[in-house]
Amino acid sequence: MRATAQSDLLHSFSQLEVSGHILSALLFVLIAVIHRSNKRRAAHNLAIQLACLVTAIGEFSKTIHYLEHVNILGHLTISLTTLGAWLIALALCIQQYTGHRIHRALQIVIACTWLSALIVLVVTSTSLSETRFLLSRETLAAISLILVTLSGIVLIEQLYRNATMSDRDNIKYLCLGLAILFSFDLYDYTYTSLFSTYDPAARTADGIITLFSAVIILLSALRSSTSHALSFSRPMAFYSTSTIAGGLFLMAMAIAAYYVRAHGGSWGNTIQLIVLFSTSAIVFALLISRNTRRQLTVFINKHFFSHKYDYRHVWLKLIDTLSKPVEQDDFYQRGSKAVASIVESPGGCLGVHNKDQTLAPVASWNMPLPDHAIIASDSPFCGRW
Repeated sequence: MRATAQSDLLHSFSQLEVSGHILSALLFVLIAVIHRSNKRRAAHNLAIQLACLVTAIGEFSKTIHYLEHVNILGHLTISLTTLGAWLIALALCIQQYTGHRIHRALQIVIACTWLSALIVLVVTSTSLSETRFLLSRETLAAISLILVTLSGIVLIEQLYRNATMSDRDNIKYLCLGLAILFSFDLYDYTYTSLFSTYDPAARTADGIITLFSAVIILLSALRSSTSHALSFSRPMAFYSTSTIAGGLFLMAMAIAAYYVRAHGGSWGNTIQLIVLFSTSAIVFALLISRNTRRQLTVFINKHFFSHKYDYRHVWLKLIDTLSKPVEQDDFYQRGSKAVASIVESPGGCLGVHNKDQTLAPVASWNMPLPDHAIIASDSPFCGRW
């Protein structure tokens, strides 16, 4: 019984790994799209797009390799391709943000390291692999990838250290996300080099760690002034953030549900369904809640955009509301609705300035019109505005 429970738990974590790789791939595609929206066709921007797409393809490939049980050398080959793409992107970012190229000697060392790793993987994966080496094929491949990963960590350190203080705000999340990704790879390859096999726990966590890194790199893309100022609209940011947050919450609850299934005995499957459906209902209820949507919108506008409102959208919405054909008596009410909708107020009242320096309410929207509410223009209430 205990063995069966452990088997179910391992199977659940395997499903979690596959889900992590798929979500990571989708996020890296989204990051590439955000950078694609940048009108500046700088070399480093194009390199980041390419690296994100290569990483996305690699994450999908890892899922296929897991389902088809491809050997460890295939996994290492995917990793080498991804590392190479990010090495190029980091080298061009250093040139962009520091104003000088990488030292020629360091370029040669990194290029030779990557080519050596490629040669090792080719030799160990083909018919030449029958040749007896001092070390196993997996160990040789892992050692070569360790050197490539260390090269990437060196480039990350050089990029952040030599960037100006203003540029560090734009690249700090990119450096952090890549540092997490490279550090985890370094641990994984070190384990493989020592034991000639992958660490099962590291392989299970690979998808989640990559997903976590992708979220951080996504923050870097959103914080980039050229990215979100051009075409990453607020509705897209809202729905993307909602989807990611909901997906992460459901994934966490799925882990809990599978754990309950593995250790819950005869009631395990029932409790699992209850947990999954109840959490799905909670996520759906939060997303359709007006209060939650407002708080999330405020959070996105505060942290991801330099202006509180999309003024072009607000002006077009105001013009559209006021220009609709309405009766003359309804014009003031239409104005109340137009202004209230800008600040997302559930109601509003419009006062007209009279010749006797007072304000008289003439129309309201979604609220009763106050009786005898004449306000002096020099009152403290009017003085606030």
